[in-house]
Amino acid sequence: MDRLNSTLVDYPVTSFTLYTASSLGTFGVGFALLSAAGFDVPALALGGLVGRLSKRPRAPLDLMLAATLSHAVPSTNALKLGPLLAPVQAEPKPDAEITPLERRIYAAIQWAEGPINQYGAPYMLVHWASGLTTVSIATACVHSGVDVVALLGRLPFMGDTASLQLVTGSASCIAGAACLNSLSLPARLYLMSWYGRAGCVELERWRAVAIRRLRVEYRQFLRRNPDTPRRLQDAGAPPS
Repeated sequence: MDRLNSTLVDYPVTSFTLYTASSLGTFGVGFALLSAAGFDVPALALGGLVGRLSKRPRAPLDLMLAATLSHAVPSTNALKLGPLLAPVQAEPKPDAEITPLERRIYAAIQWAEGPINQYGAPYMLVHWASGLTTVSIATACVHSGVDVVALLGRLPFMGDTASLQLVTGSASCIAGAACLNSLSLPARLYLMSWYGRAGCVELERWRAVAIRRLRVEYRQFLRRNPDTPRRLQDAGAPPS
């Protein structure tokens, strides 16, 4: 876990990009394989729909459980997610240039790093577990004959027709791929703790190469078009 924490500290933006790419890649591969296999489990499709619709209502309960878990099992705080706030923490300007609103925003971001370090990983763990549990229970209820579609029809903006449309076609493959993606989270975090730094270094190298190539192309463009303005100007400013 220390290896992953150090990677987040040194490469906050790149590590988040790498994590997001691994999540999207796992989902995409799972969906492609399930589609090719003709996977069709309507009960799981409805269970995934219930899990998606209940994500926001579950958030307050997940947060309370995360706080309880954080104090009861301090080892769950080993993963520190606070460094992910680094990209939104702009370099402070001289006091004379900081507006009161900017000062409050910067102070709020700095304050948030502490709670995120303490409760971020437990919340991610609890939210992950509650999501899988919700989908599993809903799938079991549908499989047992509970009319979940009728229950969904009672929700705002969710009529029976809309509900039925959501569970036809590729909905089973989407729900299955989402479950595979969720189940792979521990493995992806473990692999990232071992290989995340190397991946971030490689991504940073590609980024640096792309920036250099863009600068070269821009210089060539300026040579071909000498009348092009060299600097951005404020809107409304007279042309130089």
